[in-house]
Amino acid sequence: MLLGGPASKPGRKHNKSPQVKRGVSIDSNLASALKAQGDQLAAGRTKTFPLDKLAPNPDNKRIFRVGLSEMQDVLQMFSDAPLVYVEESGHLVFPEHEDLHHPTALAWSKRQVSFYTRIRELACSIQEHKGLLQPLEVFPHDDLFMLNIGHRRWYSAHFTGIDKLEAAVREKVNESALQSATRRYDENSKREDLCLYENIESANQIAVLMAQELGRKPKQVELARALSISKSEMSFLQRILTAELSEAEMQLILDHELEDLRTVAEICRLSDPEQRGEVFQAYIKHGNTVARNMVLRLLEAEDGDGTLSVTPPKRAVQIKPTKGAVKHLVTLLQGVQPDLVAGLDDQASPKEILSSILSRLDDFDKE
Repeated sequence: MLLGGPASKPGRKHNKSPQVKRGVSIDSNLASALKAQGDQLAAGRTKTFPLDKLAPNPDNKRIFRVGLSEMQDVLQMFSDAPLVYVEESGHLVFPEHEDLHHPTALAWSKRQVSFYTRIRELACSIQEHKGLLQPLEVFPHDDLFMLNIGHRRWYSAHFTGIDKLEAAVREKVNESALQSATRRYDENSKREDLCLYENIESANQIAVLMAQELGRKPKQVELARALSISKSEMSFLQRILTAELSEAEMQLILDHELEDLRTVAEICRLSDPEQRGEVFQAYIKHGNTVARNMVLRLLEAEDGDGTLSVTPPKRAVQIKPTKGAVKHLVTLLQGVQPDLVAGLDDQASPKEILSSILSRLDDFDKE
C-alpha cells in the first residue's frame, strides 16, 4: 500500500519533496475500521475476551458455508500434524484449497471453496497483525458474550493460535432488534456479498421487525431504504417475500446455490406450489433462462383456457446477420463483456461468429 500525495503532473516543478500525510490514500474500509476501533478505545468500551467466552448469535442470518468443527476436522487441527500452524517466526501456515486432500474438502461446492479461501485470507491477516484491525461487537448473554458483528473474524481466529480477541461491548437494551438486524445486514453486505438465501432471510427478518415497530406492514420504499438497495432490486425481493416460500423451497435455493434474484422472483409469480417446484427443478437443471420462459408459458396457459399444459413456444423467425451488424456487436461487447468475444475467429462468417457469442452467452447465463 502506498501512502502519499498524487503523482506529479508533467511539466510541473517541485522544489521540495512531497510530504507524506498519515491517513491519506489509505484504503477506505481499513480507514473506517481503524477509526471505529479508535472511537471504541477512546470510549473505553473495547475489552479483551477469551475466545471460548464468545459465541455466535443465532439471530444473525449469515451462514458459515463450512461448519467450524468440519473445517477443523479437514485441517486436522487436533491431530499430531495439523495442516494449519504458526511457525517460530510467527508466520501462519494455512494451505490453499487445492493443496488439501481431505475427502470432504474435495467434495465442497464452489461457494464452500470460496468460503474457505476467504477464511484463510482473514486468518492470515489476523495472524499478521497479531489481532483484529476492527474489534468484534458483542453483548452479554448469561455467562457468555454473544456476537452481534464479526462472526467471520471470530471463526477465522480459531486457526491463528490467538486465544483472545478485542470486542466492543454493547448492551442489547440500548438498541432495538430492528436497529441491530439492520446494522448486521449493512455490515454483512459490505464485507462480502450476501448469497440470495441469506438476502431473503435477512430482508424477511427486517420486514417483520419493521412491521412490529410501525404497527403495520412496511411500504416497499421504506424497506428498500432500510436495506439500502435499489427500487428494482426491492421490487423483485418484495415479490419473493410476499410469496412466503416454504422451508423446502428455501432449502432448494440454499442447497443448489441459486443466485439469480430476478428468476426466483419470476417463479414466485406462480401461486401453485407444485408449479413452482417444477420450475425450480428446471432452474437447477437448465438455468435461469429456461426457468423464466417456463414461468411465462405457465402464466399464459392459466390466462387462456385455465389448463396447466405447457405449449412449446413459436419458432422464432430467423434473420440472416450482416457482416457490419456483427462487427458492430463485437465492438460493443469488447467494451462491456470482453469474455464473450475473446479469441473469436475474425475470418469466420457472421453467422458463425454470432452463434459462438450466443453459445458463450448461454454458458455465462447458466453460471
